Amino acid sequence: MRLEQITYFLRVAEHGNITAAAKSLYISQPALSKQITLLEQEIGLPLFERQARGVVLTQAGMQFQKDLQNILKELENAKKNAVLAGRAQKPLLNMGCFDGAYADDFLPT
Repeated sequence: MRLEQITYFLRVAEHGNITAAAKSLYISQPALSKQITLLEQEIGLPLFERQARGVVLTQAGMQFQKDLQNILKELENAKKNAVLAGRAQKPLLNMGCFDGAYADDFLPT
């Protein structure tokens, strides 16, 4: 399963229509249908029930959608945390000094 397939799945679930989802993703409808089919084959269950005027999530699809939305939120949090951690890092400054009367006044032992 690739992140691209997850994005495709979520967009089809959002639109309830493969053609509309394909337009919003700027890909062809057959290419999107193929990726959804491959995802369903990998999972081993249908995620959508195909209807005359679109698609509806199956029970498995609804659970998958819910879990994926939580995972994507965690990915966003991980990205934000990495940025914050990177900004919090302070550069390390190494200093060298000869031991003597002058150093004792301003350097810790």
